[in-house]
Order: sequence, then C-alpha cells, then structure tokens
Amino acid sequence: MTCLNMLKNLVLAKSIKLTLFTLLGVLLLSGVLFFYSTSPYTTRKFEFQSNIGNSLKVFLYNESAFNDPIPGCWYDSGDYIVFLHRNAETFYYLSLAYEQASSPQVKADIKYVLDRQSTCIDGMLKRNYKQFGDQGSHGINLPPTFSSAFYPRNNYHMRPGEGKDVYLLYSLSFTNLGDTKNAANWLKKAEEADTKTISENCCEGGPLFLTPMDYTGLTGLSGIEDVNARDLNTIWGVHFPALLSIKNGEKGMLSDMLSSVEERWTQHDSPFLYLGGNYDIAGTIALERMYAKKFNDHSFDDLASSLIHYLKGENQYHTDFTNYPSPYHPCAFFASCSLPDTLINGADSDGFDPKRNDIWRNTEIQLFGQAEYVLALVLYNNW
Repeated sequence: MTCLNMLKNLVLAKSIKLTLFTLLGVLLLSGVLFFYSTSPYTTRKFEFQSNIGNSLKVFLYNESAFNDPIPGCWYDSGDYIVFLHRNAETFYYLSLAYEQASSPQVKADIKYVLDRQSTCIDGMLKRNYKQFGDQGSHGINLPPTFSSAFYPRNNYHMRPGEGKDVYLLYSLSFTNLGDTKNAANWLKKAEEADTKTISENCCEGGPLFLTPMDYTGLTGLSGIEDVNARDLNTIWGVHFPALLSIKNGEKGMLSDMLSSVEERWTQHDSPFLYLGGNYDIAGTIALERMYAKKFNDHSFDDLASSLIHYLKGENQYHTDFTNYPSPYHPCAFFASCSLPDTLINGADSDGFDPKRNDIWRNTEIQLFGQAEYVLALVLYNNW
C-alpha cells in the first residue's frame, strides 16, 4: 500500500468518525430538545388528596408553558390557543364543583387547580388580554416550542366595552368560592362593560362566544339583569338558563325538561348525538343531581345513573368515554402520560368509529366540558 493510499484511508476513517460523531450529536441534541419541549406532558406525580384528582390532571397538563405573555393559562382543547372567555367558563364550572362538594379533600384538590389558573386570569385581565394565538397557530401537531417557532403567535386585547361575560363568570366564581369582596368587585366591573367577548381570527366553525341564550341566562344568574327563566329555552346540561331555573326554583319547568330527555333516552332516540354531546350528558347528570337536591325530588335518579353508565362504557360503541386510550390531546401525542377519568367529545351524528379519518372530532378533550364532568362526579358521588 502506497503512502498516498494510506493517507486517503486515514482521511476517510477520520471523516467517517466525524460524521458519526456529528450524527450522534444531532440525535442527542434533538432528543434533549424534544424532551424539553414535551416536558409539560411527561407523567408527573400530582399531589392530589381525593378521588377527584384523576379528573383534574388534564387541567394541569393543559397549562401553557411557552411564548405567551402570561404563563400557566389553559390551552383550548388540543390546540395551543388560549381564550380568556372559555377559560373563565371552565373556571366557573370548577368553582361550582367546589361549592357543591362536601369532602374537604375534594374541595382542596379543586381549589388547588383554581388557584393556579386564577394567576393566569388575573394576569390577562390586568393587561387586558383576551386571546393568545389564533387560527394561524393551527398546523401539524408539534410540541409547543416547535409549534410557536413554525406558526405565528398573534395575541389580542379586549375591544372597548368587551368582557362583560368574563367579569360575570369571574364574579360568580368568587361567590362560589366564598370570596364576597372579589365577587362584588368583578360584578361592578361587569356593570361597566357593554358586550360579551368574541374570539379573533378563529375558529373552524366561526368565532367563539356565548350563545345569546347562555349570555342572557348568565346575566340573570348573576343578578345584573332581571331575567325570567321561563322566557328562555332551558335546554339540558348545566347551561346558564338551566342553572338560572335551579336558582329561581322553576321545578315544573325543569321536571318537564328532564322528563323529555328521559323519554328520548330510554327510547334510544339519543338527544346527544352531536359534537361534544358527552359534555351535555355530564351536564345533565349534574343538573339532575342539583334538581334532586333543590327540590328533594328523586324521580330522575335512574336517568342520571343511566347517563353516567353510558359514559363509563355501557353504550352501543362498547367504549369508555372517560378512559379512552388515545384521546386527541398533546399529552397523548408526545409523552407517556395518561389521562384517566377524562371525558372526550363522544359520538356525533356519524356515530363513533375509531377508523374514521376525522376521529379527532370524537376523541378531543375540551376543558369546559371536563369541568362539567368534574361537577357531575362531585354531585353524583356525593363527594
């Protein structure tokens, strides 16, 4: 072998080693970056004290961690977008669960989640933010740091006069938490605002906002306006008109509604076959339990039991909607964390077929609906 060939072989060997070391370095760096970017979704030991703890984990996994002006806010569903009005609604339902709970441990667990989120809501309200991210933030599913690098993060402030619904929800939440001072302060702020909050540059089905019926029910529930529940279409679930009916003692109205739901349910003419119908099932369980407590009427106990057994797997799809193995959520995409006792959207008008291309519509997790489910669990189990 000539000296020249030996030199070529030596250079080639060094080049191969350098390439291998470079590839190893790139792989190691990629692994570190991936681990760091998905760290909010890695399995963590949460210090919950009660049976409700598993149902609360998703709220902590959904706290934003990257590139938003206020940290710790709840991302909406499986998307890296924060909507103040949706989070305020979720906060309200969890505060109602706190108010209805009898177990000190359950109360403490719910309060822990609420206290973490109130830091976000307070920060957004102080700086007049209503939304982080928009439709342009959508794309392929990436860890949040990578997502924010590839997709724009546009942030939005309240428009003049906007935010009345948020202030009312926050005021009612503090009432549920026994904080009369903050409740009064935010009610006063609501009286000074003019309109409800509407999302900006979003979403697939159009802007997000409270429906006129829910908004009117909310104003009546807060006492800021004199609203007759009988003038509203009190649909099932814990929508605000239904809660107003509970508050105003509209027993006959609620009994008629629950009878109608029960008749359709027992005849297998499900009134809940639409996107997110599982959350109205959970809300109906909660409403029935509140009705039974308010009026000492247990006529619809069997309905509540049938509904919760449906969610737990006694359905034509043989699916436990509260422990679905692969929910549509970043936690499931990027890490090994599990979401036990977390409710997914459920069947829609096309049923529930795991092989369908848009199965995410059935398996997505929505936090306001999970909060309704937490409320249902607290009431149904007498926690």
